[in-house]
Amino acid sequence: MTKLRPMKWLRLLLVTAALLVPSVRGFTQARSQLALHLSHGTAAPGDVLQGGVSIQLPIGWHTYWQNSGESGLPATLRWELPDGILIGDLRWPVPSRHVDGEGDFTITTLVLEGRPVICFPVTVAADAQPGPRTLKVRVDWQECETACVRGTTNLSFTLQVGPAAERINDPVLTSGWNTLPSVAQEGPPPTLHWIDPGAGTDRTL
Repeated sequence: MTKLRPMKWLRLLLVTAALLVPSVRGFTQARSQLALHLSHGTAAPGDVLQGGVSIQLPIGWHTYWQNSGESGLPATLRWELPDGILIGDLRWPVPSRHVDGEGDFTITTLVLEGRPVICFPVTVAADAQPGPRTLKVRVDWQECETACVRGTTNLSFTLQVGPAAERINDPVLTSGWNTLPSVAQEGPPPTLHWIDPGAGTDRTL
């Protein structure tokens, strides 16, 4: 394992600190606009809908992917759900690689820019009774330009449970789902075989 010299640790800490303090341009509050999306305004019991939280970032700013890398905090979603509504696993868009610092003293992170959509399935229980269901979520995120600020907001969406589904025309949500990375199909685990008996302690795999 490579050990960092004290001076290198110091410079690395300075790069990290520069990302965490408020920007010298005066931005001490998050500037992004967030929205909660559902693919349907009305859904029938047993339906599985598409959902998402979009983050409209200012030009030149970024937020962080689910595994942010060497620095940065990804967005977190904390739900308050009505009876009969379930939220599935989050699905994140494809990130970009971002490097701060110079030379040997850099921090590499995985970031999202533009208007990323964090997607998730929304399931209406098979025994859900007709009527409105209001989904609420608190979103905490970090956004950065030359420095970073934190943001918190509360979002909500009222879904009607009825006899038939009614889809909403939502280009932002549709684009978010259509650009997700594909999920690899599950299959048998890989197997390894020796192709010759080898000689001594050497063998070809």
